[in-house]
Amino acid sequence: MTGFYFKPIFNQNQLKKMLAKFKGGAVEKIIILLARAGEYFISHAKRNRTYQNRTGNLTSSIGYIIVKDGVPVKLSNFEQVSVAPHIITVSFTLKSGKYSGKKVEFEANNK
Repeated sequence: MTGFYFKPIFNQNQLKKMLAKFKGGAVEKIIILLARAGEYFISHAKRNRTYQNRTGNLTSSIGYIIVKDGVPVKLSNFEQVSVAPHIITVSFTLKSGKYSGKKVEFEANNK
């Protein structure tokens, strides 16, 4: 026996199609895994609340965006949260060692 010869049962175009299909499936699975990780991190952050969230803006900003080739392919629902029914802003000036100022109050959107 001088050598073994293999004859492929597919051509180069078929091989390229198979590899492209595999690559596409792998990319989709990676996106799914990244989205699961993002959802886990969102639930972890909202559950543990290691931050002060007076207005709801911090909780509303928790989310993720998955970008492929500069194009967003998956994003979380950045749920708008309002914690306080009234937000109070106080501005003041210093006059001879005492504070004087005014209180401004408005209602936040409760969603």
